[in-house]
Amino acid sequence: MAIRYDKKLNQEINKTIKNFNQKIARLEKQERDLILPAKITKQELKDTNFTRTELKRKLQELQRFSKRGIEETITTKSGLQLSKYELSNLKRENARVKRNITREINRLKVDKPKVFGKQQTSTFAEMGDTEFLNLQARRKALEKDINTLSLEEYERFKKLVEKTGRSQQYMNTVFKENYFEMLTDLAYYFDYDNDKLELLRKKLMNLKPNDFLKLFKEDKSIRAILDYYPIITNSFNAINPDDIKEDVINLYDTLIDNIDEVIQDYA
Repeated sequence: MAIRYDKKLNQEINKTIKNFNQKIARLEKQERDLILPAKITKQELKDTNFTRTELKRKLQELQRFSKRGIEETITTKSGLQLSKYELSNLKRENARVKRNITREINRLKVDKPKVFGKQQTSTFAEMGDTEFLNLQARRKALEKDINTLSLEEYERFKKLVEKTGRSQQYMNTVFKENYFEMLTDLAYYFDYDNDKLELLRKKLMNLKPNDFLKLFKEDKSIRAILDYYPIITNSFNAINPDDIKEDVINLYDTLIDNIDEVIQDYA
């Protein structure tokens, strides 16, 4: 959902950007050996696909630059030179991302998945769910002491934190839209019945984005689309798309047959 830029929010944005850019300008005139962030414009903020919560978090990040001494350069244990501001931002974002991943890991340890709307007897974790295993690996990879990283390790780690954060943002904003593109492309690839596809799309599209995301996380039959889609889009895939045609058609048919039960807890 697009952000409503009311008077109060616009005032906060304008004040934050003004203070941020003015401090950078002052420091540049001092000709000190500092590692300064790039200036930012209001349009750059608005062009980023933020939710209101994400925008507020970005504003808080920019506002922290007003703190006295935050621009100073520090040297880590490994000899890497960084600004206090950059290091503080990375540590904060890493902590936030880890909290979100830990919360999801803990959910998968107790929640039991559904398949076509029917709850299974084992939890996601007990079933060795791929998403659960991936989250555990990602959580472990984020467990680094930044102060001990070399420049190359630091850059890799920063990209990992940013990528994970963007992935969470993607799931919260445009995921539903992209899911339906995959659902449609997969159906068209195998010449699936258009009337049946439209019925499936209509039922699922009526769900609110947050409810759909909850359904996607909890029902493995909905997630199965993402197992098949890469096979038709990756020319280097070892699996012949013709070998999965029957499985895909059966998946769509079974989803349609059970769609009311699948969505009953989310509609």
